[in-house]
Amino acid sequence: MKPLYEFKIAQIDTGQASIFVCSSGSGPPILLFHGFPETHLMWRDVAPLLTQDCSVICPDLRGYGRSSCPASASDHARYSKRALAQDMVLVMKQLGFDRFAVVGHDRGGRVACRMALDHPCVVERLAVLDVVPTESVWNRADAGSPSTSGPGRCSRSPHPCPRECSRHVPRRSSMIPWEDGALPRTCFPRKFAPLMLRHSRPRGMPMRSVKNIGGGHDRPGARQGGS
Repeated sequence: MKPLYEFKIAQIDTGQASIFVCSSGSGPPILLFHGFPETHLMWRDVAPLLTQDCSVICPDLRGYGRSSCPASASDHARYSKRALAQDMVLVMKQLGFDRFAVVGHDRGGRVACRMALDHPCVVERLAVLDVVPTESVWNRADAGSPSTSGPGRCSRSPHPCPRECSRHVPRRSSMIPWEDGALPRTCFPRKFAPLMLRHSRPRGMPMRSVKNIGGGHDRPGARQGGS
């Protein structure tokens, strides 16, 4: 049983990105997606065990790890879950696999779900780990849920609120919760409080409305969110 660092590695060009992949084993193929902010290395304890019965493929998703970071665009579609899923369908095809099992952890689970929806003919089995379905999160969000308080409220607010707020959040206080809509003085500069509260919603906005979470997302190659 090979440890992960002895897996075969490859850099595969999908036409829109260069995807880093490590693979090993033989048998039915299984594709493992990492979460955020992780890379293929999160599977280091699991992947070697799976190689005893399967062909295991552990990629770094577009924008993560040793995979490339193509410049984003105004609609952020290049970093949508759909684009990341399409990358992996092409990667698996180049590796010789037309149908395979998919396992996704955290945000990788959302990529896996998108792949199953867009490419049902290639996904033989699907396992989604450690993530609540996106639709359920926003449908059930209310004023008391984590997604509608603190940084969660900020990230769903219209432009330029998310960028400006996250730009000024000290690392040590970025996760301080808000109580009853109050903003801790150490969390955001006072001038952004009216902007934040003006864009607050009692219910969550759709994930597709979440665009810029930080100023760094505007730089070429930065990761962007998407559905």
